[in-house]
Amino acid sequence: MFYKFEKCSNPRVDWQYIYKQEFNNEFCDALINSCEEDKWTDAKVGGKPGDKGVGVTDKKIRSVMHQPLKMGTYKGMGRFPYNLLADRIWRANSEVWRLDIDGFNMDMDPPNILRYKVEEAGHYDWHLDYGSEFSNRKISFILQLSNSNDYDGCNLELMGCPPEPKMRERGTLIMFPSYVRHRITHITRGMRYCVVGWIHGPHFR
Repeated sequence: MFYKFEKCSNPRVDWQYIYKQEFNNEFCDALINSCEEDKWTDAKVGGKPGDKGVGVTDKKIRSVMHQPLKMGTYKGMGRFPYNLLADRIWRANSEVWRLDIDGFNMDMDPPNILRYKVEEAGHYDWHLDYGSEFSNRKISFILQLSNSNDYDGCNLELMGCPPEPKMRERGTLIMFPSYVRHRITHITRGMRYCVVGWIHGPHFR
């Protein structure tokens, strides 16, 4: 095994997700600091890739602000942070799922930075990232940017898997097939930042 990671502790569904603390505080700070205050918009439910806002705002289902994850240069690295994310996700896929994947869909379905706030009752109810309108999503990923002691609640839960506190640690990259049902519980204190995105590929058969 060339890529060491943690798995769901339920052996019946231990393929459902993997995670690893990959990135340091400086990396996470760089992504948070890249956000522009006037770029935050309500994340929506439904719509199609490339609709650029078409969909509905339903705070009972999903309450979170988001903005596109920028691509830039950092410490001499081009395509930051996509180059580092892609490297980890490709290695994990080769080790675990071996799905047929192409890469990010930057034009139609780019990754986003999300901001959950207690004042906005931040959460996202049970859902799938994969569906008829998003049938090319193959691997979903979440990168934790906030320190776990900066907020309470706002936990990622995946269907059939017990909660795993270590997934809250800053710099942890969580990956799972996009057909796995999951949710983000209500935030009860503070504010949480994370990156959410998807690796695309041919339709599942």
